[in-house]
Amino acid sequence: RRALRTIDIARQHFYRHRNISRQTIMKLGRDLTSPWWIYAKAVGFVLIGLAASALILLQMPGWDVAIYLSISIWAFARAYYFAFYVVEHYIDPNYRYAGLISFLKHIRKTRQK
Repeated sequence: RRALRTIDIARQHFYRHRNISRQTIMKLGRDLTSPWWIYAKAVGFVLIGLAASALILLQMPGWDVAIYLSISIWAFARAYYFAFYVVEHYIDPNYRYAGLISFLKHIRKTRQK
């Protein structure tokens, strides 16, 4: 409780001295609702993935590395799709996806039953 009070005092100090309202700053843990920011986030992920892939190929050029990298990206994307969409829509309609950690907890809980 004391730590939470200290954090609250720090927030008040931050907002008061910068003339910033609480509504203008997105709180961590809140869902992203603005379509513009959702698209911006998607573009950011694509750019990060492209940059990482380019760096790997620059460091180890070769068709074999490019193919392995492509297969790896495809496989991880399919695994994420499985965890996100397939489980929620086909396996357990009562489950609502909230992230990979939530998915792992769900698997552990269903195996214990």
